[in-house]
Amino acid sequence: MGIVFMGYQTWGLVSLEALLEAGHEVPLVITHPETLDRSTASFADSVEDLAASLAIPVLRTSRSDGEEMLSQVRAARADLIVSSNWRRVIPSGVLSAARLGGVNVHRSLLPKYGGFSPVNWAVACGETETGVTVHRLDPGLDEGPILGQARVSIAEGDTATAVFHKCNAVIGSLLPQVVSQLLDGTCVPMPQPLDEHTFFHKRTLRDNQIDWSASARTIYDLIRAQSDPFANAYTRHQGERLFIKSAKLGASRFRGNPGRLVARVGTDVVVVCGGAACEPTFALRIERVQREGGEPLPAGEYFTNLDDRLGE
Repeated sequence: MGIVFMGYQTWGLVSLEALLEAGHEVPLVITHPETLDRSTASFADSVEDLAASLAIPVLRTSRSDGEEMLSQVRAARADLIVSSNWRRVIPSGVLSAARLGGVNVHRSLLPKYGGFSPVNWAVACGETETGVTVHRLDPGLDEGPILGQARVSIAEGDTATAVFHKCNAVIGSLLPQVVSQLLDGTCVPMPQPLDEHTFFHKRTLRDNQIDWSASARTIYDLIRAQSDPFANAYTRHQGERLFIKSAKLGASRFRGNPGRLVARVGTDVVVVCGGAACEPTFALRIERVQREGGEPLPAGEYFTNLDDRLGE
């Protein structure tokens, strides 16, 4: 029994390693060409290099609808296709070339957070839990029946990067278990309640701009969601883009107009967040910042004037 694996970078590598360590035969690996995407540079472990080191044939492609892919999947005579961080829709013709079709490894507890950047969105939305779902591949994006799930906690101070690694840690047991159940016929699919399915779009740099009229909690969650190596949350300062690399809550006694710098606390600088000027508001302590093209600095070192207002 064999598995055609389709995946990319660290998320894909972890899944492929889990299959191989569980003793599953992988006659073909399909992956994308390497890119120079800064936001994923720290997650760029090579699926191709692992396959090559084990003499597993590799097809490198940015498409899913090519004749070459279909012919190679057919030639592999696989029982199952497993995708993990495969960034294209897989046509039904390719899926049907494997005896049992295909499954996907998704970084959320479906039906919540289908679509793109699920870990970043979960942190940005203030969730306290996410997880990993293995589901059937079907024509709907991330809508196929659920075959297995593992839950992952999101602690108060967790960044998206920390949650990403927590999710990686559960794949080693979840994915091989689901695949084994599929191969021996004991897996029981659970249809997703599509009325509860939420789909999130790709995150772009514009989605990371801080609105200081929002609550401190909302802004703090955005900053955590866009931790390194992801493109950081940003504001404008003196007409230039300024990235906020880290911050913390706990400055509730400060109030005033949103975006106004009001105090220094050690090497941190306090900025007022959403709320009317004369009402209590929950401010944010900015820890580290980085000017576009510059080096990361402690906020207290970067900001020399507490009369400044961010977002302008």
